Amino acid sequence: MHETKTETVGLRGGSGRSRASKTIERIPAPVPYESHRSYASQQKEEARARRQTRTGKRQNCASDDDHILTGKPLVIRWFVYVFAALFMCGIIPMAIAGGLITFCETYHCEWLIFVLCGAVIWLIFRIIERDI
Repeated sequence: MHETKTETVGLRGGSGRSRASKTIERIPAPVPYESHRSYASQQKEEARARRQTRTGKRQNCASDDDHILTGKPLVIRWFVYVFAALFMCGIIPMAIAGGLITFCETYHCEWLIFVLCGAVIWLIFRIIERDI
């Protein structure tokens, strides 16, 4: 069987640059009051002072919970669902187009439709150019 030398520390030290292993001193960890005690803190008082309680990546930035629709009240969710359904069916875009045509005919500014169509085409080209 393979024998391990006492000089070997691990991956960093190897057998050539070995150091004596440090002994870990056990000191009593503070134990919280009974009302503040959780499952994680119900450990022995003689636990090591250096414990890894949090492993892995920790997210310190603010979360985007305000943008999640499921956390909103039911009335707001229904409003968003109805608006999305009407928009995808084409009812809301058709109403906007009809209102714009009526506005332009009423105030005799038919040129506004061409300006808005040109602005939409410019915006589409700009988005495509940015993604390339």
